[in-house]
Amino acid sequence: MYKYFAKDKNGEVIKGQIDAPSREYATSMINSMGLYLISLDEEKKSFLKLPGRVNKKQISIILRQMSTMIKAAIPIPVILTVLRDDEKNPTIKEMFTSLQKDVTDGTPLSSAMAAYPKYFSPFILNMVEMGETNGRLDIAFERIATVTEKEVKSAGKAKSAMIYPIIMIVLALFMTIFLSVKVVPTFAELFLEFGSELPGITKIMLSISDFLQGYWYVLIIALVGIIALIKVLWSRRNSRKYMERMLRKIPVYKGISDAKIMGKYSRVVSSMLDSGVSVVKTLSIAKGSLQNVDFEDSFENVIADVKTGIPIYQALENTKRFTPLTVSMTKIGEESGKIGELLSNTAEFYEEEAERKTAAAMTLLEPLMTIVIGLIVVFIVASIIIPMFDMYSLIA
Repeated sequence: MYKYFAKDKNGEVIKGQIDAPSREYATSMINSMGLYLISLDEEKKSFLKLPGRVNKKQISIILRQMSTMIKAAIPIPVILTVLRDDEKNPTIKEMFTSLQKDVTDGTPLSSAMAAYPKYFSPFILNMVEMGETNGRLDIAFERIATVTEKEVKSAGKAKSAMIYPIIMIVLALFMTIFLSVKVVPTFAELFLEFGSELPGITKIMLSISDFLQGYWYVLIIALVGIIALIKVLWSRRNSRKYMERMLRKIPVYKGISDAKIMGKYSRVVSSMLDSGVSVVKTLSIAKGSLQNVDFEDSFENVIADVKTGIPIYQALENTKRFTPLTVSMTKIGEESGKIGELLSNTAEFYEEEAERKTAAAMTLLEPLMTIVIGLIVVFIVASIIIPMFDMYSLIA
């Protein structure tokens, strides 16, 4: 968490907090909000403070509530007061208290919300700012709420699809541990009493059993360490770039990732251009929403090309990363003056495509997990049955 002081385009000093993995990333986020950074200090974390957790679904609900009340012509300070009084989460309640105070003191809602970049993305802030400028805050919040709800819905479906594979993995893990620790050693002792030589597969299972019984804590430490290492590497831009490249070598992942990126680009650009946000600012916000380092780096070239007068579609095509459909729809939209409408349709297509491909991947994963569990069972059963034949031979 970082505390910052910055100036907006009117020269007004704004202070706030921003949650970012590094100082450089925090600076980039503040600049993307159109602010001039004055100072940035890291805030010491307090282990005694346990704030209420805030997720994207809660923010989505808040945005929809604000959209509904703004349409009803309720004043912003009253809206914030009502939401604050109805809120149970202490963290959100504190945020509403601060927003209500700032707005009542004359601070624009977009500037007040900018103090909470962890909850309100640059896309949301710029849409609110444009709504305040053109007097159509109701339309701005309607579009913001719609986009956020689609993101939450898509993420929810992806998580739901992962439930079955996760259950299967956990089941396979516990089954392997139970059979290795309780069943195989019992049969192995019986075989040894008859003086039979254990086959290699049984010796392997006994080695696994001995390790699990004697060094189970090493396995837990290693697992926690691997998860922590992955999280650290993913939080760093350079290492995440190579991790993303490795993942994108998997055809199924690449298809889902591309569909999500195309959908996100189309949705953000469509919403912002229709709201009157400038092309360069729209593309700058869209860049931060792609959530892929290589695409974000390529989008820097898109922004640079557009600044020189090159059409957006041509700049996209030059990157060799965006799909022909996305480029074509952007081109037709620019030439017809209906880029917002066409990219909105493109976003719908790719959002459905991402859901379809995710569902197909999970459908493929289910029998694969069944095969893996079957192989584990066969391996364990074989380690028991094979020496049984040797024992029967000795008895005979």
